[in-house]
Amino acid sequence: MSYQGFDKAPAISKSTAENMWNGTPFWWYGFYLGGPCYLSSDRDASTRKAISFTKQRHDEYKQIGYKLAYIYVGRQTQPSNCNAPTTSNAKTLGESDALEAAQFASDIGAPSLSIIYLDVEGGNLHSDAMVEYVKAWVAKMNSSTAYWAGIYCSAGSQGAVAKQLDEAVGERANMWVAQYQCSSGKSYGTSCYTTSCTSTASINYLDLDDTSYSKADMRQYAGNVHVKYNNECLVVDLNVSRETDPNKKLF
Repeated sequence: MSYQGFDKAPAISKSTAENMWNGTPFWWYGFYLGGPCYLSSDRDASTRKAISFTKQRHDEYKQIGYKLAYIYVGRQTQPSNCNAPTTSNAKTLGESDALEAAQFASDIGAPSLSIIYLDVEGGNLHSDAMVEYVKAWVAKMNSSTAYWAGIYCSAGSQGAVAKQLDEAVGERANMWVAQYQCSSGKSYGTSCYTTSCTSTASINYLDLDDTSYSKADMRQYAGNVHVKYNNECLVVDLNVSRETDPNKKLF
């Protein structure tokens, strides 16, 4: 069994969230905390917090009924450099970013023992510096905060990228793996097709064991696709999870 979720930034309004909840297949929504490489137009330049994902929005989404997947967008080397770590500072940056992510989560009211997912982009194997950064982030999150670690990353060829990061952290993080069925903007029915408000994305209850990294706890299977419920059309990324709540610790 798998359960549907979606993510979209900036944050959606309360009314839009209600339309994406009432009578829909969705159990959870991705909640962006911020981070050094989060969407620049929605990131406070001084604090690095997400601007639109506020405590008020957090409370509204919870009241509607959503479970929330908390996302911190960390440093990146793929597809382009964004505050990338080096071998000399990776551990220090990973630890400080983990503490920042935990503080952001606390500030918006994320319950203790929630999972915070470190967003690490790129479909190719990561550099030694990036691996050390992720290792330090995960270790610090698990040992020194009120929260647990998760990793959002690409599957990579035959699951190699997800395997690289999961094994690097000793399988001590929930794994949210991006493996699209079609290219961005397209959905899979009997074949791939371009979505629109009149030709919306298929909702696929995927078997996560069939994901190229079979240890994935969640999978993002479509990106930038249209969904429409209660006369509300929205472009989102679509996901499935093993659990109804992406905050259940699975390691």
